[in-house]
Amino acid sequence: MTVVAAVIGVTMAAGALGAVSLTRSMLPAAAATKPDHVVVVIMENHGYSQIIGSSSAPYINSLANANALMTQSFAIGHPSEPNYLELWSGSNQGVTDDSCPHTFSAGSLGTQLLAAGLSVKGFNESMPADGSLACTSGSYARKHNPLADWTATADAAHDKTYASWPSDFTTLPTVSLVVPNLCSDMRATTSPRSLPARA
Repeated sequence: MTVVAAVIGVTMAAGALGAVSLTRSMLPAAAATKPDHVVVVIMENHGYSQIIGSSSAPYINSLANANALMTQSFAIGHPSEPNYLELWSGSNQGVTDDSCPHTFSAGSLGTQLLAAGLSVKGFNESMPADGSLACTSGSYARKHNPLADWTATADAAHDKTYASWPSDFTTLPTVSLVVPNLCSDMRATTSPRSLPARA
């Protein structure tokens, strides 16, 4: 049986990185099983109380109620890119702005998964092609796609467009990072309803 855990991350507009606390309403801790697949969907610029329990975000709330919900994860600062690098590697890698491009070989979630014989892929809305290293393309922004910044995952095998999202969830990698484009990631120009349908 394949178990898929979805983690919804909403980057707060302010605050410091706190200890990550996951709540899981489906199973008691003693009965929880190791998921075969973990899907992390990254949204931004809205606080927890603006999304969780909001009638404007029924789909996100249904995912949060049925899966894992990060309740104590906050932006480390502004602008966006250092937060994505922190999420992916535990460090901003010295980046304090939204500059592009960057290339890192330091450890990351991706390098650790690959070293352990597990799989990882990013699925990026509006990225022009699998493995693209473009800084921007239409509403795609590489600053939100940390896989493109690590030598171990900056290729067509790991860094994918939304078109590569599998219709059979049993073929998902061990960890999937879903990165909406600038029009779908809940920034100030979008609403909590904007979670991509493919996610």
